[in-house]
Amino acid sequence: MKIKNAEGKIFNFIFNKNEKAYSLDAGLMPVGNYTYEASVKIGSKEEKLKGSFIVMLLQVEYLQTVADHQLLNQLAVQSEGKLFYPAQADELIKAIKQNEKIKPVIYNQEEVKSWINLKGIFFLLLALFSVEWFVRKWNGGV
Repeated sequence: MKIKNAEGKIFNFIFNKNEKAYSLDAGLMPVGNYTYEASVKIGSKEEKLKGSFIVMLLQVEYLQTVADHQLLNQLAVQSEGKLFYPAQADELIKAIKQNEKIKPVIYNQEEVKSWINLKGIFFLLLALFSVEWFVRKWNGGV
């Protein structure tokens, strides 16, 4: 079997024989339009079949848009959790408060600054010491 994509690139495949039929696994193919030509030779007779197909993007999430509550419950049990429905909001709050594994986390960050790096306080202290020195000098204390 030959499969040709829209750009003209050809992919060759060979069918696998099963008990009563033949099958072909072409793997994952990029999205796009394809044409195919399959041929088989039986004795001296050759049969050919031509056609086309389209590979489209499949969004699995859109196949089932309703919640599968049985699956959700199964996942909750496997992960040591519990399934709550919207009407059970009070029970959910109670379960969260009673669960010892759920604790608030508090982060604290301390920043230490040296007084010498605070320029305003440094110059104020320097000015006060200078005034004190000047007053003592003026009064004859030094």
